[in-house]
Amino acid sequence: MHRFCHKITIFLMLLLFIGVVPKASADDPLNEYLVKAAFVYNFTKFVEWPPCRTDQCDSKELIIGIYAAEDVADHVGRAIASIDGKQVAGRTIIVRYITNFKEIADCQLLYVLHAELDDVKAVLASAKGHPVLTVSDMSGFARLGGMIELIKVGNKMRFAINRNAASDKSIVIRAQLLKLATFVIE
Repeated sequence: MHRFCHKITIFLMLLLFIGVVPKASADDPLNEYLVKAAFVYNFTKFVEWPPCRTDQCDSKELIIGIYAAEDVADHVGRAIASIDGKQVAGRTIIVRYITNFKEIADCQLLYVLHAELDDVKAVLASAKGHPVLTVSDMSGFARLGGMIELIKVGNKMRFAINRNAASDKSIVIRAQLLKLATFVIE
């Protein structure tokens, strides 16, 4: 019976991702960003952050930072804005643009979009020591030390997880999400 319930749970998780996340279209960048925003929203449901340790941390908010080049900020802003204000586990999602590396420590999730390799390394270094879930669509992001890499395969979006990077910051990625990943770096 337990095994049957486990299989049903995994099946329902797959339906959740398939049902909430529409197909990405290479011809429509805004639609692709909306798909990525839906993935980010769903990631927050299957991640556990360590408890807040500072007075500046509001346990009722989940801050999502966007680190993006200016030329794509409009598309990202419109897409991520669709999850601003939504509730996840009793917390309200607040979306902010990150304008300097010091602001990274205030985020629970940081979405890095179309950054140069040196910028990505600087962003990851700035997040070091802080429980910030790092997500990007940059090729090789998970292997560079990012936690979740969005991967476009044909017209579908997939993802890879760097479990070591998350564990190093006391971020727990639940087994349901790990099972859905294309690959996991242990």
